[in-house]
Amino acid sequence: YMIDLQDIARQVLANHARSVYSLAVKAYREGDKAGLSALSSRFLELLRLQDALMATREETRLGCWLKKARRYGGSPRDKALCETNLKTLITCWGPDEPDTPLRDYANREWAGVLEGYCLPRWEAFFRSLEAELEGAAPSVPDYFAIEQAWIHNGKRYSPRPEGDLLDKVDEVIEAVSGKNFD
Repeated sequence: YMIDLQDIARQVLANHARSVYSLAVKAYREGDKAGLSALSSRFLELLRLQDALMATREETRLGCWLKKARRYGGSPRDKALCETNLKTLITCWGPDEPDTPLRDYANREWAGVLEGYCLPRWEAFFRSLEAELEGAAPSVPDYFAIEQAWIHNGKRYSPRPEGDLLDKVDEVIEAVSGKNFD
């Protein structure tokens, strides 16, 4: 039941974040700088909470899967290639081309992926919207460069669970309801 509890909490949090995102886009369209700033910050907080929630179980941690991928390599170079291939498959998926229409096909919501891969893209997105409201010319962040930097960063991710699932579920309930359930 702990697997189901984590997944339900993850989905509730993702659904709530989607609502916050919609409000952020509305604030942007209305030219509400303060609203966009507050809502984008809230969205990013929710993404960090989702990463922490997923960190509570080994099978939803990127480090667990990278450890398994490394086992397929015979040499240090092959092990690194297996890690790079796994990170590519679970994120951008597509070929090593910025204009590929195939992106985010696998969409894994794992600890490490959310904070290391998704968060920088969302931060760049919201920065671009905020810059536009400040008078900058509209621009699209270079998501491909952000993705490739993460895929090839060589960062090590622990496979060991961190935090208590039930505590994180309480945090999710508080985050989506605004109430403390201690």
